[in-house]
Amino acid sequence: EREGLVRDLIRDIQDKRKEMKLEPKDKIRLRILVPEEGIEGFAKEIGKAVNAKEVSVSGGKEERNIWIEKI
Repeated sequence: EREGLVRDLIRDIQDKRKEMKLEPKDKIRLRILVPEEGIEGFAKEIGKAVNAKEVSVSGGKEERNIWIEKI
């Protein structure tokens, strides 16, 4: 179940990168807020998949939010 969520997050992040007109080689700083618990352990995998130099994953009671900053 969590692996499916991680794939969804990666797809959402890639879509957001595309909206920002970032090239695949562009490094990013990434912050993710998800209501689900246990996603923190996938931060490295997510970062590698989306070319993020820094990844911060937090749980919360809010809906899913993704912040991307080009570095």
